[in-house]
Order: sequence, then structure tokens, then C-alpha cells
Amino acid sequence: MGPGTQEATVRIREFDDVDDSDDPRAFVAHTDRVRSLDAITEAKRWTYQVLLEPDTTARLLDVGCGTGEDLTALRGAIGRGGVVVGADKARSMLVEASDRANATGLRQALVQSDAAFLPFADGAFDGVRVDRVLLHVRSPGAVVQEMARVVRPGGRVVALEPDFETVVIGVSGEESVQRRLKQAETLVRNPTVGRALVAMFRGAALDDIVLRGWVSIISDYDFAVDALGIEQVAQRATGTVIDERERDRWLAALRRAATDGAFFSAMSFFGVCGTRPA
Repeated sequence: MGPGTQEATVRIREFDDVDDSDDPRAFVAHTDRVRSLDAITEAKRWTYQVLLEPDTTARLLDVGCGTGEDLTALRGAIGRGGVVVGADKARSMLVEASDRANATGLRQALVQSDAAFLPFADGAFDGVRVDRVLLHVRSPGAVVQEMARVVRPGGRVVALEPDFETVVIGVSGEESVQRRLKQAETLVRNPTVGRALVAMFRGAALDDIVLRGWVSIISDYDFAVDALGIEQVAQRATGTVIDERERDRWLAALRRAATDGAFFSAMSFFGVCGTRPA
């Protein structure tokens, strides 16, 4: 892969406007790939668990539900009296979620909505979750406030988000380039939102806050290019924090490491759960 590979992968910054992107289906594929990471799978299970304890017949809302896989997982975990609703800004994602649900014989309750302006009454849900959405939205704090509004007193809000400044790329000899690349324009709107979750939950007057963390390790170079935007970062930084020679040398070192089976990358994810005061 060369420096132009970013044209063939998802432009991660466009996740807040998937319907207006050149290829909405590429975002569906990207979502599926990232969800397959072991750490993400484990973290998702934690979000389900904290929402469903102690009530397995809860009314739940998944904000930014995407392709609906989390809705299906929650639907399978709750009792017959439970309800799961998915909200997403992108119509293309909701169509995909509906198609996938129909393929499994399930029907999903889906609503097209901006995460910062949820069309639900105060206290309408027992639990609300958001998963890798706050890093893309224009005002993550407003989304958390809205989630806190629509959960009932005593109900729980849970968020799972990454911190892109924790990205580690295990290639020796290019530490200077990697340090400078962290100064480049980021590919997501809110790259450090993971570390800000506790403060945002406190700002939304949520109590009993629980913090968890996971490290996702990616040893496949092509996967890392897609999930972390490695080549997109290098391309966007060219001419500002690095020059073309440094970019090409860095990417060549990554590809050599991949060929030799020595490439790996990692990033931290943080999960926070809070309760609306009774």
C-alpha cells in the first residue's frame, strides 16, 4: 500500500455525516471490522451487563445504533417484557440495521435522530448506551446531557469511547516521526473523548460513576490502516509536521514490519457507567 491508500478506506471524520459521504456502505464495513476486535467485544459485553443489572426486562435505548448488532445482542439478553430502541442520525445505517434484523427474524424499533436532540420524553428509558459515537459528534457533552434526560431516575447511562492519543505503533527507529504525527490534525472530531467521559457524566449530574478500561491490539497492518487511519494521518500531516520523505520512510517501515510479522498497534478504550439520581 502506498501513501494514497486513504482514498480506498473510510474517511473516519465523515462518520457524523454518513448519508452525505461518497460511499455509506464503506462505513458499514468499517463498523463490522472494528466490532470484531476482541477488546471491543469484551467492552460491549460490559455495557450490556451494566444496563441489564438488576432489571432484565428494561426499556433500553442505543444511541448511534449503526448496523444494529448491539440492539440484537441486547434484545437476546432481556426478558420478554423488555424493549430495545435504536436511534441513529444516518438513514443508511438504519436501513442496514433493519435488513440485518429482518434476516434474523427480528423486528427492531428504529428511530432516525440526531444524538443531541433525542425525540423521547424525559425518563422514557431504564437505560441508555452510546458506543464509539461521541468521538464523532459536534458536542459530546450535549449528547451525554440528552442521554441523562431520557433515562428515568435510578436508570443508568453507559458510554464506550476510545482515546486516539493513546495509539501505540510498535515500529522502532521512527519514534520522532510518530511523536510529531500526534500533533497532526486528527481524523476524528473528539480524539480524547474517552478520557473526558467521567467529567461529562459528572456534568450531566449522574452519580455512582464506574470507570473501566481496555486495550485493543491490532497486529494486522491493513486492519490498522482502516481502524486507526494510519495512512490517512500520515498523508494529512505531510507538509505540516512531517515532509514527504519522512512520510514515505515511516510507511515503508510499517509495511516492512508487517511483512516480517513484527507489526502491531494498540489503542485504549474507556467505558463509563453512571446513574441518574432518584
